[in-house]
Amino acid sequence: MDSKNSSRQRTGRSLENIAAVNESVAENPKTSIWHRSQQLQISRSTTERILIKDLHLHAYKIQLNQELKPADHGKRRQFIQWIMEQSEVNANLSKNIIFSDDAHFHLNDFVNTQIWVSEILMKSMRNKCTHNEQLSGVGFGQAA
Repeated sequence: MDSKNSSRQRTGRSLENIAAVNESVAENPKTSIWHRSQQLQISRSTTERILIKDLHLHAYKIQLNQELKPADHGKRRQFIQWIMEQSEVNANLSKNIIFSDDAHFHLNDFVNTQIWVSEILMKSMRNKCTHNEQLSGVGFGQAA
């Protein structure tokens, strides 16, 4: 039996549950799936399916990063100098460094939050974020 053409009733993703989740998101988009499912007495997996498949919402998380302080500039220069010195001693140093994903350090007190938003709102929020002053950096560690 093809699941897409199945005539099986969707008990969890009923119109009533979809409306309840939609109203819940409108009231507080910051509520986690787990809390929302508890409040609405709908399973966590069904709540997540409704958010994504029926309401076309996506989790959007703004991550708070460590604020740069005036003393950080000197520390960064000192670190770069150390890397340059180590590179002279060990020609393979760059092969022993593990680079991770880059991070954005916003200079205007962003709040760490995860909310459920539509694709249109998410694009709007991304555009707003790109207009804030920010520094991008790369974190790394040295492999043994």
